[in-house]
Amino acid sequence: MRYLCGAAVLLALVLDPAARGADLKSVKRTIAREPVYQTKSPRYGLLVFGPEAKFRVWLIRDGENLYVDRNGNGDLTEPGKRVKLPSAVNLTEPDGTTHTALVGRRPANGLWLMVNVGGKFRQFAGRNPDQPLQFAERPQDAPVIHFGGPLEFGFYDGPPTLVPGVTVELNVVLGTPGVGKGSFACVGCCNLPGKSCPQALVEFAPRVPGLPRPTARVLIDDD
Repeated sequence: MRYLCGAAVLLALVLDPAARGADLKSVKRTIAREPVYQTKSPRYGLLVFGPEAKFRVWLIRDGENLYVDRNGNGDLTEPGKRVKLPSAVNLTEPDGTTHTALVGRRPANGLWLMVNVGGKFRQFAGRNPDQPLQFAERPQDAPVIHFGGPLEFGFYDGPPTLVPGVTVELNVVLGTPGVGKGSFACVGCCNLPGKSCPQALVEFAPRVPGLPRPTARVLIDDD
């Protein structure tokens, strides 16, 4: 999205202002059963699904192996839960809803994820090479990536530097915030769930201090 910015200070999502996601920082990072790892430094990440983040799936990287808690029961010792990186796996909720996750490698032990959420739309995490998804050394420090949660706007490569009278490009992503570096789960291009028509509210600093802040509402496109 390109827009002429004098001193834009606000970018807000106009979809459902009342929507609020689960408190991801309070999610318990406990694992029922863990396997015997081949390396001395397994790395932990946690995926959660749905607005309330009720379905939870542990991913544990053990060198070039990846343990995936496909059914979300917390037992990583069950057959079929160890795969090789990169890999595509199905994650099945108790009600039968299935998500397909593709997990790939990034340099310096980073990862990226692509998840087909319930067969309806795709979300990505760790997609930006400058902000790879980093798993943690301990479960209690694991990043939490939220798929199928409430949507917000974020900047793809950080807030831009704004200069009065200069046109800048706002590289924004739409998705669900997580906890940890690279954990923002952005929605794939032209892949919005339902019939959403996202808009941005751009707020400018007034030319004269004390006057109301001018605003502009614009549609977000994928140019």
